[in-house]
Amino acid sequence: MSFTSAATIFLLLAVAATTTFSHQESETSENFRAQTDQASDALALNVKSGKPNGKLLTSWNPACSKADYVVAQDGSGTHKTINAALDALDRTGGDRRNRRVIVYVKAGEYNERVVIKKNMGKLMFVGDGMDRTIVTGDRNFKRDGYITHETATFCVYADGFWARDMTFENTAGPDGSQAVALMMRSEKSVVYRCSVKGYQNTLYVQYKRQFYRDCHIYGTVDFIFGNSAVVFQNCDIFVRKPNDNQKNVIVSQGRQNPDENTGVSIQGSRIRPAPGFDGVKNIPTFFGRPWKKYARIVIFETDIDGFIDPAGWLPWDGGVYLDTLFFAEYNNTGRGASTELRVEWPGFHVLKNKEEASRFTVNHLIKGKSWISQTGVSYK
Repeated sequence: MSFTSAATIFLLLAVAATTTFSHQESETSENFRAQTDQASDALALNVKSGKPNGKLLTSWNPACSKADYVVAQDGSGTHKTINAALDALDRTGGDRRNRRVIVYVKAGEYNERVVIKKNMGKLMFVGDGMDRTIVTGDRNFKRDGYITHETATFCVYADGFWARDMTFENTAGPDGSQAVALMMRSEKSVVYRCSVKGYQNTLYVQYKRQFYRDCHIYGTVDFIFGNSAVVFQNCDIFVRKPNDNQKNVIVSQGRQNPDENTGVSIQGSRIRPAPGFDGVKNIPTFFGRPWKKYARIVIFETDIDGFIDPAGWLPWDGGVYLDTLFFAEYNNTGRGASTELRVEWPGFHVLKNKEEASRFTVNHLIKGKSWISQTGVSYK
């Protein structure tokens, strides 16, 4: 629908509201608000079908579009904290209007633990940019005794979650042991232009289908982990300096059944040492290790810096699962891309061609064509 058509609809609704005023003066305010809310929604919806216009995550602009909730520490929004906005949403019964609810979080550092409940489906969070809108915390296992998922700064249990232009972080540091920044248990979730910062266990891709595009992920030990079906595209993966007695491991994958269509796919991305770790020679870094018996990790078409250990992959304690895991590489570039000195495990593979690698793309691993296209986020 064109902007002109949307504007026309807005004017017609405004006229209808004015007519209501002349005949039912006592109901003026409530009716007018209802009508203008519908008009605002029409600007972001295809009015004929009532479905999203297909590019809401990429096209939504706080300067000219309406958010359902605006979070601003200076009081210029509807709420001063993210949790206050979510409490207000919860009082409505979650997504009671069965449409995408938009939460705009203005620039600032929000030191709060956020939990998106199951009944809050189809939420879209938009910030003012990486490292401008920051949700932060420092919960961790070592100091606080929390189990892993309880350490998360930002937890998502609702399906259909979208996020753009935000940073999620856990500042517990390398001494904090398990300390999650973002935990995702959201079917058909999309995270776009966001930064996820932590050390051990930064990003918990726990379950369900997920897609990350143009994101920055920071960590040390097992900092992308879980058993979702997840694809990372055009992301920058930054490895930080751990404790001197630790080894860096980017991915720890938890597939427990060979029939599960889960795994971590890193495609068309970049793997780099983070500032402060560049040039450190005495601490090895590995792509991944098998958390569970049928762990599956594939890295392809990705630029890899030379700091990766030539073996590439690390066994779990005791050397288990080496014949049941599936770790693979294909068509990577950079000083760390050579597979000549890689591990010689039954479960490690150098894929032969693009057709083999295609099993781990958006279309096949997460079957994302229908639901990612709704966001406007590009994918391969």
